[in-house]
Order: sequence, then C-alpha cells, then structure tokens
Amino acid sequence: MRLLRVSQKLSLVVTLAISVSAQSPAGAQRKPKGATPTPPAVVCDDQRAVALVQQQVSEARSFEKPVAQIGVMTRAADLLWPYREDAARAIFTEVFDLASKYFAQKGDESRTEGRGLVTTAPDQRFVVLRAIAKRDAEWSRRLAVQVAEESKRESQKAATGAGSFQETGVKLIDLAFSLLPVDQSVALTLVRNSFSYPLTLSHPRFLFELAKTDRKAADALALEAVAASAARGTTEDLSYLSVYVFAIPRNISPVRAWTSYPTPADFTTNPTLQEAFVKAVLARAELITKTPDQFSVGSRASNWETSQIYSSLVSLEPLVARTLPAYTERLSDARASVQAAINDRAREASDGYQQSLEDWKTFGNFDARLEKAERETNPEQKDYAYAGAASQAKTLEQLERAESLVEKIDDANARRQLLNWISFKRVELLVKDGRFDEAKRAAERVDELDQRAILYFEIARGGVKKLSDKSRAAELLDEVLAAAAKAPLTDVRARAQLGVAHLYAEFDGLRSLEVLGDAVKTINQLKDPDLAGTFLTRRIEGKTFGIYTGNTVPGFSLENAFREAGPHDFEGALLAARNLADPALRATGIIGLAAHCLEESAKKAQPKKTTGKPPAKKNQP
Repeated sequence: MRLLRVSQKLSLVVTLAISVSAQSPAGAQRKPKGATPTPPAVVCDDQRAVALVQQQVSEARSFEKPVAQIGVMTRAADLLWPYREDAARAIFTEVFDLASKYFAQKGDESRTEGRGLVTTAPDQRFVVLRAIAKRDAEWSRRLAVQVAEESKRESQKAATGAGSFQETGVKLIDLAFSLLPVDQSVALTLVRNSFSYPLTLSHPRFLFELAKTDRKAADALALEAVAASAARGTTEDLSYLSVYVFAIPRNISPVRAWTSYPTPADFTTNPTLQEAFVKAVLARAELITKTPDQFSVGSRASNWETSQIYSSLVSLEPLVARTLPAYTERLSDARASVQAAINDRAREASDGYQQSLEDWKTFGNFDARLEKAERETNPEQKDYAYAGAASQAKTLEQLERAESLVEKIDDANARRQLLNWISFKRVELLVKDGRFDEAKRAAERVDELDQRAILYFEIARGGVKKLSDKSRAAELLDEVLAAAAKAPLTDVRARAQLGVAHLYAEFDGLRSLEVLGDAVKTINQLKDPDLAGTFLTRRIEGKTFGIYTGNTVPGFSLENAFREAGPHDFEGALLAARNLADPALRATGIIGLAAHCLEESAKKAQPKKTTGKPPAKKNQP
C-alpha cells in the first residue's frame, strides 16, 4: 500500500492531446473557442498491443526482483494466449520454472504486523498455476500435482518441512477453487490430491460451492474426504468436514485456523454422509480408551488431540439426537469414557472451546457484546471487550453509542484508532444513503491524513455513482486530491490518486489522464511501493489485542488505473506509464493499457455459438 508523484508531465500530456486532435482530415471545421475539445484519437490495435506486451516480457527478464518478474511475465502470458498461444505457453513454462526456483530459495514467506496481523505472501508457483488454469486446466493440474509430490517428499526428509507440508493442502484447495468454474473434473482431482495433506478451513467452503451446481458430486467428495481423514487418523480434519456434513457455521472442535460459514438456505443434510462421519469420530474416541499409549498423556500435542476428540463428542450429541437418534446412546457412552480417560488440561481446553462457541453466537450483535463488555471484570480484557463491542456497530444509532465507549478504553492508541474506525463506518453508511455532505463532516474527524483521503475517495466514488451532476462529482474528486496532497508521502496517498484517476475515467478522460500523471510523480518518490493489491487494512490495536478489517477498492490497483485511462487517450496514458521510474511498475502500467485492447478484441473475436467454428488465429508470427 503506497503512493504516487507529480511533475511537468502534465504539459507534455496536454501538448500531445492537442497535436493528436490537430491531425484532423482536410476540410474539417475548426471548433470555436470555448467549445468542448475533440477527444484525442485512441491508437490501440491488436498488433500494437501484442508488441507492447511482448516488449514487457523481454524487459521483465532483467528485473532484479523475482516476484515482480513473475508477476509481469505471468500477466503477459495470459494476455498473449489468444494471439500467440505457442509464445504464451513458452512464457508460462519459463515463469513457472522461475517461481519454483524462487520458492526453493525462500519457502513460504510471511510477516507479522502490529499485535498479530499475519500476512502470508502468495506462493509464486501457484500464482502462475492459477493463470495457467484459465487457459489449460489440465496442464495446471499436472503441474500442481508435481508440486504437491515434491512437497510431500521434502516433508518426509526433515521435520522442518512439516509446516510447508501442511500449507500444500491450502494451496491445492485454493487452486481447485479457481478451477471449479473452468473445469470441474480437474478441480475435483486437485481436491482429492489435497486429502493427502491436512485439511483446511477452505475445504467446507469448496464443498458448499460445488453443492450449488452439483450436490451429488459434493456429497460424494465429502464422503471420500471423511474416509481419507479417518485413514490419516486426524480429528482436526474431521472437525473441518463437520461444517459441511451437518451444515453448521462452526467446527465441532478447536482447529488451528477457523472462520464462520454462512449455511446455504434450504440446505438438507445427507444421512449416509453423517453416519459415516459419526462412525469415524467414534473410532477416534475408541483410541483413547483402548490404546492410551498412542497419546503420550501429558504432552501438549496429546492435550490438543484429546481435547479435539472430547469436544467433537460433546458437539455431536445434540446434532446426532436430531438426525441420527440410533447413535445417541453410543455417542453418550463414548463421551463419558473419553472424559474419564483424558487429563484436566484437555478437559479445560474442551470446555473453553464450548464456551467460545456460546460467545461466538453473539458475534455481530452489538447489544449482546456491549452487555458482555460491561460485565467483564478482568482489566486486561476490558479494553478488548469494549473495542470488540464497538466494532460490531452496524447502524448510525449504534455508532453513536459505540462512540461513548471510546472513553472507557484505557489505551490511548486504541481509543484513537477506534474513533477513526467509527468514522469510517459512519461515512460508509452515510454514503450508502446518499448523504454526502454529512459523510464529508464525518471524514474530517479522522486524524490520519492519508486515511482521510481514502474516506474522501469513498465519498466521491458514491457521488459519481449517484449524482447525475458531473460537475458535483468532479468537485468531490478534486477534494480527494486536495486531501491527498496534504497527506504524508505513502502508498495510501498514491492509491487515492490512482482511485481518482480511475473514477474520472468514467466521465472525463482528459482529467483522468492529468491525475494519472500526478500519480506517477508521487509513485516515483516512493521507496519500494506496493500498488498491486486492492485491499486496504484498518486496525484497532491495544496492548493485548488487535482487531482488523479493511476495504476492497478496485481503482487503487496500478494496472486498473491505466487500464481505465487507455480507452480515452492511449498515447497520453502510454506516455504517463513510461514515465514510471520503477521498471516493474512501468511494465505493469503498460500491460494495463494493452490489456483493455487485447481483452476487448478477444471477446469480439470469439466465434458465434451457432457456427461452431473456431476463431481464426490472428497475428501469427
């Protein structure tokens, strides 16, 4: 998340626009002074766009940063596929090898910010694989299986590989997600491959997504997963699967990473699948009473596993009573036996999880969380309880009440961040209602200038969509720029300028280009800016807690900003992109311009369904 810069480029852009429009046919009448200027010609065709993309591939090979190199070459290969498939395949092969070498050197990379916000960098191999999957699903699957097998071999060589071994399942299921709408059979094969690794919180999500279009396949896949988990001997895997099997919002036992799942409407559970699941859990429970030596009682790992088994039995009792009453007595007996066999720490861990399930039921309920905060007696938990309650406010009235909670928080930094969070939420609600003047006043209360610029952008974005008066929309966008000009020189400031350029492109192409030029000047002043993502994180951090949320803003992407500007003045936008000092950012901007040309042309070139004929190949070398 970083920023942008401005210079004398503006005069160059204006000059270019004048020179292009001046090249009008002989005999064309000159427009009177003050009339709306003729838009500059758009100079973009397939052949030129392909050449620009190929040029960026050549330049990317000399980039110092492998991640930037991989990103540019992968995007380029995807764009070239409909026009130069053989060349695109060669680029994909080259960049996948590069990504594999980079992963061998670096492994999984992550960083921790603040009180515990962990950000994991994407595995570049799977960045490439997701792009390949759009074009050749089977090729992507073969490469993914190859990666998985390599991970398995590495994990078997050394205990230090166990972490990456676990992450392989995450990457496989994520790739399967991206493949599901492209090729279901290939996606299902990848999911089956993931059963050789620890399951993840994404597995029930995949099953629910698959069930939307093919319930029979989803249930069959879940049944395979239950059998695989039982064979692997892991209660945690079964806990992840419980979400789909019983259509519940939370796992039946503690897991290493959890989330809440929205249960699909009218989702009916499968008794056969549930019976197989219950049998697998009962088999795990029997291990504690029949082979207690397998759990090395007293160890941390043992406490975790036994608390998972006990929690699973406790959670299943009411579920089974409703759907599989024949198993009620067996389940009750198993719970009693396990309770007697495990130690106090495992029981306490299980009881704590059951309590967390009860507490979780109040998530999103402002009044319930506020009541709980008022009852909290632990001073170390008091700030978190109040901040957590305030973060659940969803209406303007609740935000007013949440603001009164701020002074009850001891930590000054948390108070300031919470006030900013409340202002963010208030602005979002006011913009949604079309109350832009009130939203501006709320935004002015945010003390962080770069964050205030983002809020102004949100107001302007809403205004552009709802206001028919383009001059008023332009006023809002210019106010964003004024706020950004006062903000620190950071990525956030640059993103605000990119966002304004993106919005201006919808109704004033020339002004969009001017702002884009300013953004380039800002970017050139930043050190190692991050302008690829579109998610901006906001945080409330106290001495013992951290609460995180954020906004997704498509216009904040460097590529998207240039993509939107290109159709209005390709030459001017190309000039702005070439003024980016960083070679990777320069390539990204140019690729954004070419993307609009090539993707729109590819859509037009698609064959009509009635003919059944393949599209003619274009621009063959």
